Amino acid sequence: MSNCVNLFPFSENDKEGYINATGKIVIEPQFDIAAEFYDGVARVAMIDPSRTLDPLTNMIRLNNGFIGADGALIADFQYPHVRDFSDQRAAVRVGKKVGYLDTAGEMVIEPRFDFAWSCSEGLAPAIVRKNKPMMLSKDGEVAFEKPAGQLGDCREGLIPYNYKSKWSYLDRDGETAFELKCSAASPFSEGLAAILAKGKMGYIDTSGNIVIEPQFPQAQEFSEGLAAVEVYNAGKGKKDYTKPQQFIYIDQEGNRAIETTFLFAGSFSEGLAAVNLDERGVSAYINKLGEVVIPPIKCDLALPFRNGLARIQFVGDRYGYINREGEFVWSNRK
Repeated sequence: MSNCVNLFPFSENDKEGYINATGKIVIEPQFDIAAEFYDGVARVAMIDPSRTLDPLTNMIRLNNGFIGADGALIADFQYPHVRDFSDQRAAVRVGKKVGYLDTAGEMVIEPRFDFAWSCSEGLAPAIVRKNKPMMLSKDGEVAFEKPAGQLGDCREGLIPYNYKSKWSYLDRDGETAFELKCSAASPFSEGLAAILAKGKMGYIDTSGNIVIEPQFPQAQEFSEGLAAVEVYNAGKGKKDYTKPQQFIYIDQEGNRAIETTFLFAGSFSEGLAAVNLDERGVSAYINKLGEVVIPPIKCDLALPFRNGLARIQFVGDRYGYINREGEFVWSNRK
C-alpha cells in the first residue's frame, strides 16, 4: 500500500468524501467525517445513531474506522476514539483501554493502556497504572518506562522528558542524553529543538547546546531550513501588547532569512509558506526568497501545502483547496 495518497477530504450535502489534486471526486461523499490520509490510510467516522454524548469529549459520540486509497474499509466503524496513522500505527480505544492497529486494520498491539499517543521513529508514548509513562516499540514491547512525568515524541533519536518540572532529553533506551534548565522543550526537527527559558524561546542542538539564544515570544519548529519566530515589537526583550504581532523567518544559525516582517507566518512546506502580510484575515503564500507567489486570499486560515494542494478555510464550515498557481480546484464557498 502506497504511503503517498494524493486524495483530499471534501464535503457535499452534509457528507464527506475525497477528491484528487484536480478536484475530481474519487471517493463519493458518504462519511460524516473524513480526515487526511497518512501512511496510505485515512480516518473516517460516522455519528453514533444514539447521538449520545461521549464522556471523554463531551461531544456527540463518533464511531471511527479507517479506509484505504480505494475507499474500502480496512477497519470498521467501531472505535470511539482514534489517532491518525503515524509510522504505520494508529492508537484506538476499545472500551477503557487503548491499543494499536497496523495499516491493514489488524490489532497488532492489544488494548492494555490507559492512554497512548502516536508512533514516531518506531516508539510511542503510553501510560498505564496512574500516570506511569512508558515508550512502546511498534510490536508493543516496552522499550523503557519511567516512574512519573511526561514523555514527548521521539525525533532524531531524542525524546523530551518532563519530570517534576525539570526537563531533559532521553535516548531511545530511556537513558538521559542531557539535561536542560528550561520550562518547556519540544521535539527535534532538522537538528534543532525549540525551548522556553525565562519566558523566551530559543533553540538547542542534539547535544543540548544552545545555538540560538532564547529571545523570541514564539518560535516554530524548523521546516525546510527556516523557522518562523515572533519578534518583540517594542525593542529587544520587551513586548508591547497594544501593537500587532510581528513574525520573521530565521535560518539555523539564527540569522534573518527574509527581510519582510509579517503579522503571522506559517511553516514552509513544499517550498511555500502562508503569511499575513499587512492585513489580518488575508493570507498569501511566499517562497524562500520572500517573494509572493500566490496573491492574498481573504480567508480565516491558510494551511501548509501537502501533496500539491493547500486547504483554505473560510468562515464556519466553508473551505477549499488551491494548487501552486493559487487556483481553486474545489471549494464549497458560495
